[in-house]
Amino acid sequence: MQDSQSLVALYAPPQAALADRPGEAPPGNIRLEYQVAMRDLLRFRLLHTVTSKSTYIAILIWMPMVSFFIGGFHGIGAFLYRAGIACAIFLIFMLVLQTAVTLLQRKNTYLTRHAIELREDGFYDETIHSRCLHYWNSIPRVVERPGYLAIYLRMQAAYIVPDHAFGGEVLRERFLALARQRMVAARGAA
Repeated sequence: MQDSQSLVALYAPPQAALADRPGEAPPGNIRLEYQVAMRDLLRFRLLHTVTSKSTYIAILIWMPMVSFFIGGFHGIGAFLYRAGIACAIFLIFMLVLQTAVTLLQRKNTYLTRHAIELREDGFYDETIHSRCLHYWNSIPRVVERPGYLAIYLRMQAAYIVPDHAFGGEVLRERFLALARQRMVAARGAA
């Protein structure tokens, strides 16, 4: 069992709450404040569904199986036609499901104002609900998509940074480059 002194040594608290230092980021860090709206979350979830590897694996499994059960195998052309129809139905179903789940959530604590910062030691996010510091070696990837950047914590969990948070392409590119640079540096140090 660890004593309280060693637990304090393990936890490195954030430098200071972002709310305590508005508009300020230490040199070399990038800090943004933005509101995540329903359209941002919906766009992220729909694009994530369409670009996800697991969606395409499911399609590759589901498409031929449904095609075969619908009409058997009466030539490759008919089989591929039915497989294409099954694929389209599956994608439409997934998109409708994601839209319904997103719109029907009663309490979504993600739809709030965020203050984020790319720090030397990690990615920091603060809302009225939480303060989180994620060390760079625990972030698997940062992804560019139309309308946003996503900082993934694991395969199905990510922070969304909408393009309107950057105020321009130059800051977006700087942010992306710095995040990737710090991820690579953390992996090299580990």
